[in-house]
Amino acid sequence: MRFLSLANSWKGVQHPLVGLWLTNAIPCGTPDDPHGDKTEVEGIFPAIARLNASCCPNLYHWWDAATQRLYFRAARDIAIGEELCMTYMDALLPRHDSDYRRSTIARIRSQLLEYNDPSYGLHKVRMALRLLDEEGLLEVYGNPFYANGFEFCALAGDAESASAWAGKAWEFECVTKGPDSESAQEWEQRAEHPQRSPLFGTGPRKYTLQGPDVW
Repeated sequence: MRFLSLANSWKGVQHPLVGLWLTNAIPCGTPDDPHGDKTEVEGIFPAIARLNASCCPNLYHWWDAATQRLYFRAARDIAIGEELCMTYMDALLPRHDSDYRRSTIARIRSQLLEYNDPSYGLHKVRMALRLLDEEGLLEVYGNPFYANGFEFCALAGDAESASAWAGKAWEFECVTKGPDSESAQEWEQRAEHPQRSPLFGTGPRKYTLQGPDVW
C-alpha cells in the first residue's frame, strides 16, 4: 500500500497511521489564500507527498471544489533535473535573509483594501510586484496584486489600464490553472470589457493611471 510506504516524521510519538497522516497530509487550499493552510479539508496524495516544500516554489497548486481534485501546474519554466517544489503555507512570512521584502509585501497585501486613492494603491501594487520579483515569487503570488491593479484602475475609470491589468491576471490564471479554467475565463472577460466591472468609475474622480508594464 503506497500510503504505508510514505515517510513518517512522528515515529515513536504518534500511532504509525496518525504519524503518516500528519507527515504527508496536504491542505486542499490555494497558495494565495491566507487561510489555505488552515482548511479543514486535507488529503493524502502519495506522489505529491514526496515533493519538498520551498520558500521559492516552482509549482502552483489549488483545490477545485467542483471536481474535488487537487491540481498542480508549473508556475514557471522548470529545467531538466530541477527539483519540483511546492509551498504548504504562506511563503510571504518573513525569513531571515529577506525579512524586509517579505514583510513589506505581506503588509501591503493586508492593507490594500484600506487605500481609498487609486493612484496611491496602484503605487503600492507596483512596489509589491517588484519585491515579489526580487524574491522569485512573482509566478506564484503575483495574481492577487494584478487583480488589485485592475480594481484601482477601474475605480479611476481608466479602461485601458484596467484592461491591461486584467490581461496580466488572465495570463497568470492560464499558466497556473489553464486557459479553460473558470477564473481564466472571468479575467479574459474583464480584460475585454473592463467597463462592465461594478467598480468602474466609482472612485472619487476619474483619471488615467498606468498598466502593469511599469513597476
